[in-house]
Amino acid sequence: CDLTKESDILSMFQEIRQIYGRVDICINNAGLGYDEPLLTGSTAEFRNMLDVNVMAMCICTQLVVQLMQENGGDGQIIHISRCDLTKESDILSMFQEVRQIYGRVDICINNAGLGYDEPLLTGSTSEFRNMLDVNVMALCICTKLAVQLMQENGGDGQIIHISRYPGIY
Repeated sequence: CDLTKESDILSMFQEIRQIYGRVDICINNAGLGYDEPLLTGSTAEFRNMLDVNVMAMCICTQLVVQLMQENGGDGQIIHISRCDLTKESDILSMFQEVRQIYGRVDICINNAGLGYDEPLLTGSTSEFRNMLDVNVMALCICTKLAVQLMQENGGDGQIIHISRYPGIY
């Protein structure tokens, strides 16, 4: 699915509707990053970022709500929380918020990840540290807190770890 084309997104959701009839989880991880800072990047790159990161999310959200309503759901979107995954205090606050609002975690999907195109011998130590904080430490902390919440509610739940493509080599 080309997330820069609304027709592709609509087609994908039509296929989901025909095959499954509903959507239980929708993960929008279509984010693209560019080496150039936003304000100095080319117009084409900025347009693509808007298409994928903003438009695809909006279209997918609308379609998920529509599918939920068609299948008897109320179309309510799950609570969104801002969290800097390099800060343990933010992660702890996010899980505390989940505990207060929902009282439980049934599914935890660790989907955040980042990478830098820097060789080991010349790369920046701060970039390596940031990458480890997001890709390893945040995954461990989120998993730990999710399991704790799952155990508080009978120990049942699912944890899914999704790796960036370089992680499979």
